[in-house]
Amino acid sequence: MKLLFLSLLFPFVIFTSCNQSFVFGEDLDIDPKGWHKDSILVFYSDSLTELPSLIKIGFNIRNNIDYYFRNIYLFVEINIPGKEQPIKDTINHLLMTSEGYWVDEVKGGNIKESIAYYPYAIKNPPKGVYTMKIQQGMRDEVLKGIVSIGSRIERVDLK
Repeated sequence: MKLLFLSLLFPFVIFTSCNQSFVFGEDLDIDPKGWHKDSILVFYSDSLTELPSLIKIGFNIRNNIDYYFRNIYLFVEINIPGKEQPIKDTINHLLMTSEGYWVDEVKGGNIKESIAYYPYAIKNPPKGVYTMKIQQGMRDEVLKGIVSIGSRIERVDLK
């Protein structure tokens, strides 16, 4: 029993110690048939109580090498606790150069991973549950090649 507990605890300790800026994150797998343009993915953070003075919100994108486009448009909506109006924006996330090479921020082999950040940090974020909604904004009715999408909240360290 002790060995099982330690084997489960070890990856958690390694993961959390490797990324000190991580506050919250969740990923959802996309149907292998594709991501329909009407499908909105919704992420709810835990009730965040110990937030740093500055945070940024990002969206994890995992796509396979068969993804047809060199970018992805994301329609995002961020609900901040205590705010009446959500933040709504469109993010154009570049995955490849015009010559067909993966940009430096895209990592991985057959499955590529990258993070599209909302361009503005949130200063003195309120405590509570954050809701992030994301929808693909490409012209295809069903977007193929996307493996999973995630949402993340990170601490911003001013240096």
